[in-house]
Amino acid sequence: MNKVVTFTVAALAMGGAAIAQADVTALVGVTKDVVIVNSETIEINKTVGLNVVVNQNLDGAAEAQAIASVTNLDNEYNLTDARYNSSLLRSVLGHQGVLGLNQDTGNMANQANLLSASTTGVEGNRGTFANAQAEATMNTGAGDNKITNVIASSTMTDSVNRNNGIIGVNQSSGNMMSQLTAVAMAIGAESRIALSEAALGQTTSASTLTLDGTHSSASIPGSINGNVGIIGVNQSSGNNGNQAVNVSVAASFLPGTR
Repeated sequence: MNKVVTFTVAALAMGGAAIAQADVTALVGVTKDVVIVNSETIEINKTVGLNVVVNQNLDGAAEAQAIASVTNLDNEYNLTDARYNSSLLRSVLGHQGVLGLNQDTGNMANQANLLSASTTGVEGNRGTFANAQAEATMNTGAGDNKITNVIASSTMTDSVNRNNGIIGVNQSSGNMMSQLTAVAMAIGAESRIALSEAALGQTTSASTLTLDGTHSSASIPGSINGNVGIIGVNQSSGNNGNQAVNVSVAASFLPGTR
């Protein structure tokens, strides 16, 4: 590779009349041989053992479990010249309490909002026990799929604002999408022991997807603002995926502090 570089240098001597100017032409030959080898091997092995034994005489117990198993396997689709649009406009505003909303314009979708809640009071002076568990498994795959000239869009505009409580929203315009919001909440008065566990396992495997002339978009202008509590939102315009919001809460409150 050859490059020609031309420099022009001019100098003016202050206080004198002398002016000097030089033209310099340089011919530079550059030869590059670049070899990039990138090899990565990542192996992660984890073994977790947990054994919890509670051996106390208590006045009450609160236990909450939110468990989900979502499977989307052995499905196939071949879509041509299609339009999918999921839209929320000034929706889910100023709610109090528990609200779940699912919106989908795609195909072969799974959507769910789960809530498990438990409370206990105190009748003696030995305290209480609070235990919350939220677990979800999501499996997607095993399909040969093709999309040609398809436009998919998911939009939340000025939505999911100023809510108070537990809110779960799923929105999708794709295909073979699984979306989940799950909340497990256990609250005990003067709890001596509070245990909380959240577990999530997701797999997407053995799938092929061919895209030709497609466009997907997802946006949330002016949305999900000013909320108080537990707010879970999943949004997608893609395909063959899993989305989840998985929350587990175990808490204690003292009389007069609620």
